[in-house]
Amino acid sequence: RIEFHAEKAFFKTDTIDPFTNLPVYVFDSNYLPNFEDANLDRKTFEQLIVKAFKRIITRIPKHPYVLTCFTSGFKNFNHTNNSWITCLKCYQLLPDELRSHLKKAYIVHESWLVRSMIQVLQNVLRIGFFKTNSINGEKYDRLIYCNNLTELSRHIDITKIRISLDVYLYDSQLEDRLIIPYTTKHNSSDYRKYKEQIFERITTRLLLEGAEFELVFTKPGNQKKLSILNEAIDRGNYLDVSQWDIYVMGSLYLSILRNEIPTLIPIDSIQLPISDDYQYTLSTFQKIIRANNQFDIIYKFFEILCTFLRNSTK
Repeated sequence: RIEFHAEKAFFKTDTIDPFTNLPVYVFDSNYLPNFEDANLDRKTFEQLIVKAFKRIITRIPKHPYVLTCFTSGFKNFNHTNNSWITCLKCYQLLPDELRSHLKKAYIVHESWLVRSMIQVLQNVLRIGFFKTNSINGEKYDRLIYCNNLTELSRHIDITKIRISLDVYLYDSQLEDRLIIPYTTKHNSSDYRKYKEQIFERITTRLLLEGAEFELVFTKPGNQKKLSILNEAIDRGNYLDVSQWDIYVMGSLYLSILRNEIPTLIPIDSIQLPISDDYQYTLSTFQKIIRANNQFDIIYKFFEILCTFLRNSTK
């Protein structure tokens, strides 16, 4: 059974296209059923793709919109299956009314399949979408090709878009670093709130899943994935941390504790000699809490630690 989550493949973002002022939707081909190792015949391949596309159609808006299409997922499609013909059949399933609502499209990481499809639609079927359009007398191209995420960021605010890890990894093969033409104010209240939310999500992941894996805080996470995640957080990008594995979560959690949070337990707060009694323990704990006002962080850290210890004794 091949899994497919239509809500991840096609979804509405929290941003608009600045030129048309229309809402931006995303189609991420990386969430299409993965046939790389399936060894399917053409008929079965076509049936599965058509079935997936029918579910996507139910999510297409019934009002004007702009589409950002991440096409790197098509790399998994087998050339011998004549995938572009199957995609053409999927396009023909789309009602005329829904076709007319698409006013502009950004094609990111163009592939051979996308090129084949567009050539057929434009030159053979003469689909009108590919003609230049205009707003208030100002002309604009309906189809814009972006070789990478940096180029896409020159057109729309990508920090408001949920970008999948697969898209990031593919993009990293094309450019060393993602450079966007706008900056995040790290001292702003919005960014601080964003960082708190990310830390909370990481903590939740570790509490729910961490104890099921060995050496979460010892085994380093994949450096490429960790770097991508750190850079996304640095620019305040919308994130779905569930896409990163638990070892990346563990490495990121330790990094945040070491580099961004004041010392949780200042050594000067521990009076020597250590006394094994209630009053000494209470007094020392109170000093630690008052030192940097980090009770919430300390509580979460020990909650994770106790969870790991409980599960290790089972």
